[in-house]
Amino acid sequence: MRVASASALGVVSVLAVLFTVVLGGGLARADVRGDATAAIGAFAADSGNAALLGGPTGTLRMVRGGGGASQTFERGTVYYSPDTGAQAVYGAIAARYRAVGGPAAIGYPTGGEQAAGDGRFSEFNGPEGAAIYWSPTTRASLLTGGVLRAWRASGGVTGPFGFPTSDTVNTGRADEADFAGPAGTHIAWSSTTGLETTPAELLASMPTMAVAADSTETISAAKPAPPAPAARSGWRKWWPWAVAAACVLVLLIALVVLFRRGRGSRKPDDDAAPAPTAAGTPAAVASPGSEAVVPAAGAAAADEPVAEPEPEPEPEPEEPPEPVLSEETALASSLVVTYAEDVDHGPRIAYENNALGADHAGGEDATRAWLHGAGAAETGGEG
Repeated sequence: MRVASASALGVVSVLAVLFTVVLGGGLARADVRGDATAAIGAFAADSGNAALLGGPTGTLRMVRGGGGASQTFERGTVYYSPDTGAQAVYGAIAARYRAVGGPAAIGYPTGGEQAAGDGRFSEFNGPEGAAIYWSPTTRASLLTGGVLRAWRASGGVTGPFGFPTSDTVNTGRADEADFAGPAGTHIAWSSTTGLETTPAELLASMPTMAVAADSTETISAAKPAPPAPAARSGWRKWWPWAVAAACVLVLLIALVVLFRRGRGSRKPDDDAAPAPTAAGTPAAVASPGSEAVVPAAGAAAADEPVAEPEPEPEPEPEEPPEPVLSEETALASSLVVTYAEDVDHGPRIAYENNALGADHAGGEDATRAWLHGAGAAETGGEG
């Protein structure tokens, strides 16, 4: 019984806690709704606000996760939170406020819309501070954090930067925003790099500014901005490629010249020079182990002109050789002297083929007569 009683008591305790949480949340929500209904109603009932807002176009709506409520009217929207009360935003500023995320993004409006130069602005209670500015010549733009503080330190809409022309955005390097001028066009802020302006010389004229909207600690806004990288000209960008292309072109030209010069100066070795044939055509030289290629008669190389063969010189006529007589011919055609064995008065000479002719008148050979006569007397008689 005691165990059962303990279990039942535990269940009752849990149910009581849940009931308290749910009932308490509901009561708290009911309190916010009630407070918002009363505050927005009182705001819209004011004569000045009623003229600006017009009649309501919607019922009260609770802002999810924001702990507040809102209600739309013909020319604006009224927002309520326990910290800010009921405040209205109008026209382009209200549209921009909803576009950037409303209360969940930059908090609730902290006051009514105010004049700024020839434009208007509204402030919000975001953790870093936020404000939306509008002018007839610029759209409604959101400034936050350090950019907002630096811009206001420079003079706001009446300073060198004028009205913003873009929302504050984080680029990964810093929070940045653009402005209409007339003397400045850009502000960038980062807790690590400090403040940067365009043009850079505006930085020196800006006073100190608060690190945070609710902080009294101040830093100098005159941190020098890093120099902008010099613009590279087209030639500086492309000159390495141009030099490389020129080097390649020069190399190709040099190779072509060397190749042609090598072909023009190539000469065959003296030992391998083909010997000219009878017709003046060089004979083919066969390398060892290969068949010799002999050009056909009358054929010529394709790139050489065909030369007609020179006529052979006619041989000079040779003088006929002196006749050489054999021994028999010489004996037969010459003077033959025959010595008779029976010579009475000296040698007896008989002539054959006597060149002097026969002495037909005397019946003797004239030579014999001479030898027998005068010849014998000169030699001292017949011998």
